[in-house]
Amino acid sequence: SYTAADNVVADLTAGRIDYALLPAQFIQPFLDSKEGADYEVKHQVPGNVILGEGIAYAVRKGDSETLQKIDTVLAELAQNGVIEAMVQKWFFGKE
Repeated sequence: SYTAADNVVADLTAGRIDYALLPAQFIQPFLDSKEGADYEVKHQVPGNVILGEGIAYAVRKGDSETLQKIDTVLAELAQNGVIEAMVQKWFFGKE
């Protein structure tokens, strides 16, 4: 957990973290900058009335190992219903 998006970007570029999950409006200026040239958005959470435009995570270009780990876990969570259960619980108050 970070207090500011700038701190996340600093840790990302310093190699202290492998990916960042941020609202698009916070990560896009970094991705558009010279410093962000080696990064790209790999996934966007679909927008809805609760999340607005959604959120995204960035993984260093070419870091297929980290991307595969993230994608595998997300696919497993989606397949076994955990993501849907979390959406229902945290966004719609249903258990």
